[in-house]
Amino acid sequence: TNIHQIPKHLLNKEFDPENKYSLPYVYGLTGIEVNADEIDPKTITSWADLWKPEFKGKVLMTSDAREVFHVALLLDGKSPNTTNEEDIKTAYERLEKLLPNVATFNSDSPEVPYVQGEVAIGMIWNGSAYLAQKENPSLQ
Repeated sequence: TNIHQIPKHLLNKEFDPENKYSLPYVYGLTGIEVNADEIDPKTITSWADLWKPEFKGKVLMTSDAREVFHVALLLDGKSPNTTNEEDIKTAYERLEKLLPNVATFNSDSPEVPYVQGEVAIGMIWNGSAYLAQKENPSLQ
């Protein structure tokens, strides 16, 4: 087996402490990508920056509702896994205010709108960011 190649911190979770029934399949990171030709990356320090009025029509968000809600919940200081209806409602209201800035929701190939210059900032997975940066080094 290849279990020895899986980082130890991903194994033996409380829901399956001996990995009898589960193993990590894939994992990665979600972050913010910025086109440095349009936006100074040093000015981006938080997910809250996506709400800035100057980014109207320039933001990409993944079309993964859970991940998008994670952003709003974290900004509200809530657990991204909350089931509290009031927390979710507040996050929804925060996300509604982001909509004027969102140019597209894309989880199929989120790197493409960045490479094609359709968006200047937004969510992206680390693997997709890597692909985008290979095409356009101004993407950070």
